[in-house]
Amino acid sequence: LLVAGRAGSATAAGIASMVTTEQLDGLRMMSIRPMQIVVAPKALGMTLLLPMLTAIFVLFGLGGGWFVGVELMGMDPGAFLGGLRDSIRFADDIGACFLKALLFGALTGLIATFQGYTAAATAEGVSKATTSTVVFSSVADPVPAVHAYASGSYEHASKPVTGTFSPVLMVAAASAAPAA
Repeated sequence: LLVAGRAGSATAAGIASMVTTEQLDGLRMMSIRPMQIVVAPKALGMTLLLPMLTAIFVLFGLGGGWFVGVELMGMDPGAFLGGLRDSIRFADDIGACFLKALLFGALTGLIATFQGYTAAATAEGVSKATTSTVVFSSVADPVPAVHAYASGSYEHASKPVTGTFSPVLMVAAASAAPAA
């Protein structure tokens, strides 16, 4: 939602402002196709940006899990990494995460560029384009996730984690244990 609200609306507003100030018409007059010069790079950029942003979030999430589990709670580093390895399925968890990011980036990029490109050439048209981008992107956000769940990609997510690594049990045990 942050990407839809910040980057999507900024993309739509930028292109809609170009429509309002007739910059796209000026490009057409010079026999330059604005779709290739203005619209496509912005949509492609958003499509490629989201998986990179997702990689950063995943790394920070793993680092935060390490910090809490190993540093704060005193968990054995080998047990943490072993539990992490046992509980994460690459194709189901990491692959689906990046696929959803790629799809949402493409959807947001296409929605933002379409809304900006088809905006009315007025100040009101710019504001409607930005608002529509945020609304449509927010509605489109769950589509890849719902598809992933419906196709069974997250089938193992409803099963409890067993074995040596159970984050819920670790936190419960740590909070219930008397202070030494």
